[in-house]
Amino acid sequence: MHGLRRYRTTGSRELVEAAAVLRHFNQELLAYVLEKPVPTELFLKLVGLSFVRRVDRGWSLHDLMRDAVCFELRHRTPEYYERLRKRCILYFYDKIKESAKRKSVTWECEEWIYYAGDQWIRGFFYQRSASYSWEPLNADNWEEAERYIRNRRLQAKDTKITYSDPNSNERYHYVISAEENLYTLKHIDLPELYELDPNIVKLIRDSQGTLVGLSAIIPINIHTLGYLQSKPLSSTFFSNLPEVRLKELRVPKDSRAGYFVKTIDIADFGDLTMREAAGITFINHMLSPGFVLRLHRPTLCSKTSTFDSAAKSLRKAFITIMTGIRLRRFISSIQEEISCRNFWIKCSPR
Repeated sequence: MHGLRRYRTTGSRELVEAAAVLRHFNQELLAYVLEKPVPTELFLKLVGLSFVRRVDRGWSLHDLMRDAVCFELRHRTPEYYERLRKRCILYFYDKIKESAKRKSVTWECEEWIYYAGDQWIRGFFYQRSASYSWEPLNADNWEEAERYIRNRRLQAKDTKITYSDPNSNERYHYVISAEENLYTLKHIDLPELYELDPNIVKLIRDSQGTLVGLSAIIPINIHTLGYLQSKPLSSTFFSNLPEVRLKELRVPKDSRAGYFVKTIDIADFGDLTMREAAGITFINHMLSPGFVLRLHRPTLCSKTSTFDSAAKSLRKAFITIMTGIRLRRFISSIQEEISCRNFWIKCSPR
C-alpha cells in the first residue's frame, strides 16, 4: 500500500483515480473523462509513478493498484465513480460511431463493453490485462490446431472458476465438469469447417505465441444455412425456424445475417486471462451487425431462451440472440441516459 499512500501526497490524486477507472489511458482520454484539460506536467508525473506501466495503447495502472483505488473510490464517492465510468461509456460510444465505416472496431467495442457492462462482466472477463491475437486456420498452423484438439480431449478435467465481486469482495465458485469442458469441442471437424468457409476457425495465441484456444464462429448465409440446419449444436434451433425467418437468413455467400458460435474453446477455463480472451472473442461478434447465437451455460449468461437438446437429455441448450437493431437501440438508450439524467452529477466533497 506504499504506492497508494504516495499518490495521495503527489497532487495527482484526481488523475490517479480517473486512471484507475480506465483500463488504458492517455492525456486526451483523461481530459475527456475529467471534463477539463490535463496539464502536461501533471500527466508526466502520473506516468512516472511506480505503479503505472506503459502498454500498447497508452498507460495503465498495475492491476492490484487499480483494484485498490477503484474499490476505495466506489465506496467513498460512489456517485463520482459512476460519473467517471459513464464518461468512459460515452467516449467509446462516440469512438464506435466515428469508426462505423471501418471494417473493424474491435478495440473500441472491447473497451465499450468493459465500461457499459455490469460488475459481473468486468470481473469475469476483464480481471487481468493480457495480450492475445487471433489467426485464421491455414496450412501452416493446421497440424498445431489438430494437436491442440487432441490434447484438450486427452487432458480434460473438472475446472473450478472463481469469481470475485469487486463491490463486496465476496467470492463465488462455478465448476465445469470434464464432460462439459469438451461439450462443444467434440463437435469440431476442422476439414469440414474449413471447406464450409476458411475463415470460420481461428486460433487464439497469447503474447508468447503459444496456442491457448480455438474458436469456430460460422457466418449465417445461404451457403452455411444447410450446415447449420443439419449439424449438432445448431440444428435444434435452425431446423425449427419458420420459412419467413429462413428467408431473412438466406443472404448472399459473401455477406452474413449474423453468426452462430459453434465453440470458443480455451486450454484452461480456470485461467483468468484465457477466459478474458474467450469472452472478448464473443463480445466482438455480439457487437457486429446481425445477430449472434451461442450455446452457453445458464449460470454464465442471462436473458436466455431455452430449447430442448436432442443430443443430450440432461443438458438444455441456451441460445443468446442479439440483433443489430436491438443493440443499436441499447447503445442509444445508454447515451440518452448519460446525457439527460446522470451526466452532470455533482460529486460530493472528497
